[in-house]
Amino acid sequence: MNPFPVHSLETAPPESKPLVASVEARFGFLPNVYAQLAEAPAVLDALLQLSAIFSRTTLTERHRHLLLLTSSVGLARPGAGARHSAE
Repeated sequence: MNPFPVHSLETAPPESKPLVASVEARFGFLPNVYAQLAEAPAVLDALLQLSAIFSRTTLTERHRHLLLLTSSVGLARPGAGARHSAE
């Protein structure tokens, strides 16, 4: 069982609300990994910063998605494959 609740913009802690809003604006919805990490605003912020850094690599978007999908499946995160296979 996951100890983190799945938040929405309405239920997220105040410090996470702007971060959650930015994720929703970017994806058009709130993926569960971000919804759960909203419980820990510093961790959510760190993930978003890491994602921004990763997006500035010389890898193509397709290759970045492939790496994320491979690591998601390798770590057996349920539902992760669906996020990256939409393209």
